[in-house]
Amino acid sequence: AALPTVPGAAAVGSTRFEDVRDAVVARSEPVDLSSLSYADAYRTLWLRIEDGTDLLERLRGELSNATAAFELARVELTTAARHQDRADAESVRSGHDLDDAARDLYMTGSTGVDAAFQALSGSPEDVLASIDSVRYVTSAGDSETLDFERAAAEAARMQDATAVARAWVEAKRDAMESVQESATVVRQQVAADRESLNALIATASAGTEVGPDGCAT
Repeated sequence: AALPTVPGAAAVGSTRFEDVRDAVVARSEPVDLSSLSYADAYRTLWLRIEDGTDLLERLRGELSNATAAFELARVELTTAARHQDRADAESVRSGHDLDDAARDLYMTGSTGVDAAFQALSGSPEDVLASIDSVRYVTSAGDSETLDFERAAAEAARMQDATAVARAWVEAKRDAMESVQESATVVRQQVAADRESLNALIATASAGTEVGPDGCAT
């Protein structure tokens, strides 16, 4: 059976995390406050805190998207693995049917199979492992061979589908972890900026006050 398409997978995977990641990288540049006046240094730190807080909110949204994409990928992998198990089982079953069909032809004295045994000087398993035996049984109109070929092809296709789904899971896990790491970095930056701001306020003169809007006067 064909693998179902997971609803919403494409939409969840179309995150613009690259833009957010660029903003995280831009914030990593060190800030030199030594040449700034008190008011300018305060404003710089305040704006960085505001910017970092907004960025953390965006990262929370990105993490939600990345987590949803990861969960969808896991569902896809589970579905693919289940289809592969069924296809593998069908391939084994049809292979046994083909074994039985070839043995029946041999036991009934079919000249074609008998000649193949004599040519290979082997067992029925040896004949089944050869292309000639498959061609013979097919030419004799045996449906078991066609079933086996179809089952083997389907099993191979499901193995490929499972490999693709597994790679998708890994990619979505990497994306989710990348967002988490970026959020951790920004959270640490904001905490450091708050400490710097508190230290700056502590060194201010007694006549300096912070208004309700966060501005120093």
